[in-house]
This record gives sequence, structure tokens and C-alpha cells, in this order.
Amino acid sequence: MNFFKKEDPKEAQRSNDRQLRRTNRDLSHDYKQLERREKELEMEIKKLAKTGQISACKTLAKQLVQIREQKTKNIAMGARVTSVGHQAKTMGSMGTMATAMGTTANTMKIVDKQMPLEKFAAQMRDFQQTNDRMDMKAEVINDTLDSMLDVDEGEEEAVINQVLDEIGIEVRGKMPSVPMGTSDFTSTKTKTGNDISDADLDRMLASLKS
Repeated sequence: MNFFKKEDPKEAQRSNDRQLRRTNRDLSHDYKQLERREKELEMEIKKLAKTGQISACKTLAKQLVQIREQKTKNIAMGARVTSVGHQAKTMGSMGTMATAMGTTANTMKIVDKQMPLEKFAAQMRDFQQTNDRMDMKAEVINDTLDSMLDVDEGEEEAVINQVLDEIGIEVRGKMPSVPMGTSDFTSTKTKTGNDISDADLDRMLASLKS
């Protein structure tokens, strides 16, 4: 037997329950024997009373009183044993709850050590600051792109005119060798490059710009 081994609380509770049940069985057995003896004494007292043996009746009557008192004590003891059993179960349940609370407390301590409040708060602040910086950078980038891509209507018109002028210059350079058909840019008469005047070229440029 290992005297240094700590007894399991559940096993101790089961052992205690077995002992209490055995005690209750013994008390119940004693109570039944007392009842039988009580009935026997009652019958003997009646027989002695019929024969007029009063002194013997009194002696048996004292025994009967003692037996009845013992029965009362037996009932009280049985109630006490039952109460002890209930108290033991209650204590066992409280012990289980205390163990569960202790385990929960230890778990909470471990979690608290792994994530202390100061560290958690610092991480949250760092996350918020980083998120704010990213939002600011995104806003600056968007504003920069908008300013780069935003073209003033006057500037846009000037660029279009410049491109059309370049096209006009290119067209003017090629006009002598390219025959022109009937269109809004020329008269109804077919003209060669030598027949195109400056007025015709201006009308062509105006048509491209419109």
C-alpha cells in the first residue's frame, strides 16, 4: 500500500457511500429485530396478565419500554446517517465546484499572462495608428492622382487645337499629291492638290475641330 499516494476524492466519496449504506442496512436489521422482540413481549405480558402474574408483567413491561426507546434511537440514528450521507454528497459536489473554479482561475491566469492588458492596449493603439496612416497615405495618393489626371477644359481645348493644327500641317504638306473627292471640305467640283486654297484648308480644319 502506498501511504504517500493522495486518495482520489471521487473514490473516497464512493467508499464513504458504501459505509453509510452498510450502516443503514445494519440499523434496519436491528430495527426489525426490535420489532419482533416488542411483539413477543406484548404477547408474553398479555399471557401473564391473564394468569394474574402482575410482578412478571411489570418486569416485561420495563423491557418493552426499553425496546421502544431503542427503536426510537434506531430511527434517529438512521436519520442521522442519511443526513451525513447527504452532507457528504453536498461536500463532494462543493469540492468538485471548487476544483472547477480553481482550474478556471488557473486558465484565466495563463490567458492573462499570455495577453496582458497593457500589451493588448498597446497593440490596439498601434493597429489604430497604422490604419490611420494607411488611410492618410491613400487619401494623399488619390489627391495626387486626381491633380495629375485632372485636365483644365481650356488646356484640353488648346491641346486638341494643337493636334488638329499638326494634322492640318501634315494634310497641307500632302495635299498637292492627294486628289480630293466631293465633300464638305471642297466644292462640288473635283479638285487636285494644286486647286486647294487656304480657305478650303481652313474649312477642313474647322470641320475636324467641330
